[in-house]
Amino acid sequence: MKKVILSLLVVGSLLATSCGDKKKEQKEGAVTEAVEGAKETATEAVEGVKETATEAVEGAKETATEAVEGAKEAATEAVEGAKEAATEAVEGAKEAGKAAVEGAKEAAGKAVDGAKDAAKGALDAVKK
Repeated sequence: MKKVILSLLVVGSLLATSCGDKKKEQKEGAVTEAVEGAKETATEAVEGVKETATEAVEGAKETATEAVEGAKEAATEAVEGAKEAATEAVEGAKEAGKAAVEGAKEAAGKAVDGAKDAAKGALDAVKK
C-alpha cells in the first residue's frame, strides 16, 4: 500500500518537474491530482482492510460459536451416557441383591426342611 502511494507521489512529482516550460498553475494541478489520487487510493485501501478485518472477525465469531455448541452437545451426551450407565448399574445391583436374597431364602427353607426331617428321623429312631 505504501509503495502505491509513494509511486503516485513520485509520478506526480515527475510530472510536475518535467513540465518546466509550462505554467506554475499546471504544475500545481498535476501535484494536486497526484495527491488527490493518492488520497483516494489510500482511502480505498483502508476501507478494504476494514471490510476484510470485519469479515475475519465475523468468521472467527461464527467458528467459535459452532465450536462451543459442539462441545456443549458432546458434554451433554457424555453426561447422559454416564447417567444411563449408572442407572443400569444400580438396577443390576438391585437385581443381584434380590436374587441373593431369594437364594438365601430358598437355602434357608431347605435347611429348615432338612433339619425338620433330621429331627423327625431322630425322634422315630428314639421311639423304636
